[in-house]
Amino acid sequence: MNKEALIAPALEALLQAPSLAILALDKQGCVILWSQSASRMFGWTESDVLGGFLPIVPEEHRQGVYDRIQRELKGEIISPLDVRRLRKDGSLVDVSLWTAPLRDRKGEAIGILGLYADITARKQAEVAQRQTAAELSRVLAAVSDCLYSGEFNSDGGFVYHYYSPAAERILGRPPLFFLTGPELWLSAVHPEDRPRIVQAFARLRTGRWAAAEEEYRIVLPDGTIRWVRDSVTLTQGIDGRHFVNGVVSDITSHKLSEEALQQTKAELQQVLAAVSDYIWSGQFDPDGRFSYRYNSPAVERILGRPAEFFLAGPGRWLSTVHPEDRPRVAQALDRLKTGQSASEDEEYRIVLPDGAIRWVRESVTASQSADGRRCLNGVVSDITARKQLEDGVRKPGAIE
Repeated sequence: MNKEALIAPALEALLQAPSLAILALDKQGCVILWSQSASRMFGWTESDVLGGFLPIVPEEHRQGVYDRIQRELKGEIISPLDVRRLRKDGSLVDVSLWTAPLRDRKGEAIGILGLYADITARKQAEVAQRQTAAELSRVLAAVSDCLYSGEFNSDGGFVYHYYSPAAERILGRPPLFFLTGPELWLSAVHPEDRPRIVQAFARLRTGRWAAAEEEYRIVLPDGTIRWVRDSVTLTQGIDGRHFVNGVVSDITSHKLSEEALQQTKAELQQVLAAVSDYIWSGQFDPDGRFSYRYNSPAVERILGRPAEFFLAGPGRWLSTVHPEDRPRVAQALDRLKTGQSASEDEEYRIVLPDGAIRWVRESVTASQSADGRRCLNGVVSDITARKQLEDGVRKPGAIE
């Protein structure tokens, strides 16, 4: 079948296409062709429009349409465009417009052929997408943590896709600073932390980690140091690409609190190391099991055994008590355990590993926690010298 034989059926099919409104205008902009689909799209019938200027063009845009027709008739190539056109009922419809010169058998331009496609649904989707994007931007701007995403390409290089607005507040630089590439992010990492972070990044690149979390320091442009926690997840797309999603949290206050706490603990250890008495704390859980929570450094000097010896439970401690004193001391412990007593003060003997006898006084207070635990706090003092002095005073002939 030759080309000419195909033209007529093709044009007929095009004219009947339900999704395209087809029309033709003469050189003055008057309608000379109006398809049924044009009637369905705009509401005017063929008899309404033939011979008149295109009614779907709003009054204020008619001169622009006429000028476009004249330019295209002169051979200028006019790009497709999205426009709004009138319906017969006065409403507007979003359409995409394609035009081309209409020529006679001699090839002379006698008018313009126009094709209109209804893009209302697409425009509505675009508006909804813009609204969603605006809403998402507002939400992300309110998130205190910095969110980011990116991917490793086939060459192993990394490309950022997104940095949330919190980047500037936490990292001291706008999102665009980091979107340039990971080398700028690394330049903001504290030099002492950078090697460790580079290694973690390399492990992500190889896919050896599905998730990672690192704490490191950021140096702000003014030299201020800020601690951050970077939590990253790695996922693989169906095309083999590796996608990275991360959350950066400012943990500076937490780190400063930790440092202050560690300093306080160190100072407390120094103080407790200087205290001559042995201080301890522990607890009975609701099932009656005892565990030590703290033993001061003086434990080994007074009781002759390191703190680790007693961690197995009160049975270890009772085993060091002199056999003659053990029943009395065990009864005192039981009263504390069962709540029969809120405090106990006992003097008893300890048998050291070398067999030496040492006298101690132990003062213990007990309290009940909200979750049912029985908490004990005790102080053990070495009273051997006092006991020896008392024994010497009691001997016959002692000077009073």
